[in-house]
Amino acid sequence: MISDRPYLQNWRPIYELSSSAVWFSAMITAYTLSFFSSLPLIGFVLTSASCGVMMFIRLRQALPRWQQHRRLKGKKLALLKLTEKKCHSLQTKNQEQGVWLGWGFEWQRHHGQRAWDLLRSDNLPTKSEKNMGAGWIHGMEEHEEPLYQPLEQTQMHTMVIGVPGSGKTRLFDLLVTQAVLRNEPVIIVDPKGDHDLASHTLRSCELSGNQYRFMKFHPGFPANSIRINLLQNFNRSSELASRISGLMPSGGDNAPFQAFAQLEETGDLFPLQLLGELPNLEYVARLGGGRLLKGRIPILCSPKS
Repeated sequence: MISDRPYLQNWRPIYELSSSAVWFSAMITAYTLSFFSSLPLIGFVLTSASCGVMMFIRLRQALPRWQQHRRLKGKKLALLKLTEKKCHSLQTKNQEQGVWLGWGFEWQRHHGQRAWDLLRSDNLPTKSEKNMGAGWIHGMEEHEEPLYQPLEQTQMHTMVIGVPGSGKTRLFDLLVTQAVLRNEPVIIVDPKGDHDLASHTLRSCELSGNQYRFMKFHPGFPANSIRINLLQNFNRSSELASRISGLMPSGGDNAPFQAFAQLEETGDLFPLQLLGELPNLEYVARLGGGRLLKGRIPILCSPKS
């Protein structure tokens, strides 16, 4: 289907700017010649005025294209300072419009055509080593507006794709903050251990009125981590044996010892399950199989957990 939208070559040189410079020169020339010529002054005035009108017409035509080329350089990062008023505004917008994703525009076919034309032209901005990502994408649209995702869609899977440094983690900050302010449970699995993400999540909990909602688990930093009892919840004794034997080195010559420890722990924990008692690491450490794991268990939990 052919679109009614006229096709424009958006990234051509701004010829209107050069034309306005020529008309400006003509206006100045006509005005200057009026002082050195014996011809009637009215002719020079009309000529100068006509050149001035054409200059302003060309400038008016050149200004939108100049702004469009200027937007290819990208925009500065917007720093948001969360206050109680801002938090209340986010909560209201979440209920009325959905999750706020930031500023942008919906990608349409004409945006794709503009991007294609830009990639084929010589106007593509030089990529800076300091800034990651493609900031010229913001130049595909003249006006950006707040973007919202309906709350019903947040119950589904959402994928965020971007090169390193393009702002994925900062978007996660925004999504986590709004989820915390909605009093929703948030579980973050961060293999990179981003310190800013953790600190921003803690700040979001403080702004929600309950800083103790924030709990962090990291085996490498037990002093700043909560404790998790790996033996608290289970359905079969073999599950506990698998968790404990998983602490042993696997592969190579260690595989038989790991399998033997798992088998012995399964037999030792089964009587406790029949009695309806919960095992703890102190009990496991006194068992024969526990001696194989001695020195490895207390990394995750205290002996009495």
